[in-house]
Amino acid sequence: MNLDSDHVFLPIPLPGDQAHRPAKLQLPSGHNTLSAVRDLHQLLTQIAASDLHISDLDHLPLILVSNSIGDALARLYAQEYPGTVAGLLFLDSVLANSDFVSIYPNPDAAGFDTTDLADGVTVDGLRAPRAFMQRVFHPSNGSREGLSRRNLAQLLPESDKPKLRGPGAARGPWVTVVGHEFEAFEAEFARMSGVASPRLTEVYLNPYWHRFNHGLATLTEPARSRGPLQAPGAGHFIQRDNPVDGLR
Repeated sequence: MNLDSDHVFLPIPLPGDQAHRPAKLQLPSGHNTLSAVRDLHQLLTQIAASDLHISDLDHLPLILVSNSIGDALARLYAQEYPGTVAGLLFLDSVLANSDFVSIYPNPDAAGFDTTDLADGVTVDGLRAPRAFMQRVFHPSNGSREGLSRRNLAQLLPESDKPKLRGPGAARGPWVTVVGHEFEAFEAEFARMSGVASPRLTEVYLNPYWHRFNHGLATLTEPARSRGPLQAPGAGHFIQRDNPVDGLR
């Protein structure tokens, strides 16, 4: 994206996946992803009025740069307030439509055939990451900020639709999708989980994530889309691991 001097940058921290806790939390009533998006809209409206003297956000096209769960919130914002977002930079989006557990086959399911397993994948090797995903990343788990993702898959059931509308008639926003580097994330996730081998991430999680990112890149017209790209050497937090190449 090429930005000129007329753009105003407003850094607003959003909840991130690093804040997930294994234990279920008592969440404030109604504090879900959609309410967070509406809170963001109210905040931006107040900032625009008080600092920029703009009374209508329709006159302030936004460029949203986000990572992880922030990508889902940015996408929901563009969906909830069509015509207000001029550009989106997605950095390794959360898998908004997944429960994370079913990314891996269930070796205890009826009719499971071990002959279908890829080389280097075992039945016991599948059970451990499924349990980890259930405990840490399943949407039923909350975050330290008290944000519930329980309704996220319902709000964003597909990565490639609904198509987004940017400012102006019948045009989508500019969309750039950047994902983690496969090899870097395989090592990172093995360290973080303690149970998911790099081979499991190579066979199941990385392909799933890449397909999801392909869908994100089609949320606008092809001429306004770029990606999915991989940020060299970057794991999930691209803005930390590779802020130069990852955000270029």
